[in-house]
Amino acid sequence: MGDDEDYTISISDSPTIVFDNMNTITLGSSDSVDTFSIDSILKSARPYKSDPSETIISYKVSPLAVVLQLLDNGVETWQVVERMLGQSVNELNISEANTLLADEIKEHYRAKIINDTLSSKGRRSDYRSDLIMALALLDMYQTKRSFIPMLIKLPEFYKEDIKLENIAASYTSVPNVEVNDGKVSELLDVELKLVDQVRVNRRNLKGHSLYFADSNNKLYVLNTDLKNSLLPFISMLESKTIKLRCRVKPVHQRFHEFNFYSILDKYEVLEIT
Repeated sequence: MGDDEDYTISISDSPTIVFDNMNTITLGSSDSVDTFSIDSILKSARPYKSDPSETIISYKVSPLAVVLQLLDNGVETWQVVERMLGQSVNELNISEANTLLADEIKEHYRAKIINDTLSSKGRRSDYRSDLIMALALLDMYQTKRSFIPMLIKLPEFYKEDIKLENIAASYTSVPNVEVNDGKVSELLDVELKLVDQVRVNRRNLKGHSLYFADSNNKLYVLNTDLKNSLLPFISMLESKTIKLRCRVKPVHQRFHEFNFYSILDKYEVLEIT
């Protein structure tokens, strides 16, 4: 492969840490580090997509904080990767707010990954395997080029996650027995109030989820396309009671451990008061 400097880019004044391979990752805070073999954590995982010998890039601060600052400065998402690889990013003034937010996001997903690792019996996706490694590198103010698109999306995923956590904590979960049964209801009339909205923007899922609650504090979710022309008017419904005629199916939200009713297509709005 040649000398270290042939495959390492440093854009910081701090020492550059070079990895010939990534057989060990960090799952602890930067001042109290616990290391685990990747194999011991991802026993059933498929190989991650990133190349273990890929160039590691070092920064003066967390690269996630750099991403947040670039986005705050109005840099288009498609331009962030190029800016992250340029020397000029070294002169970027990172706000304290973005430094703190970057750390919050990192610790949020670190906790989720550890919890999921301990509880999951299924295969881990390539994305989650890469996320584990990307979080470990953030502790050392480092990343890889292939991880930068992931870092760009993390703030949006974080906002979605926090909203869902608040929803799960505030409303009554539909009984597991109904979810396990999985039956679609008969046509029914329900009175609901809009309690929150979550925008989902992912490669394989783009939409807008509207969360409603009934008089028993149980949740009903209506999913709609991001391009739905009625979305700008949804906020007008926040203080209203909506009577719907619809069919619903009980659904489990895995990573937030709550159940809700999914409103199926061909519903009818009977009344808004």
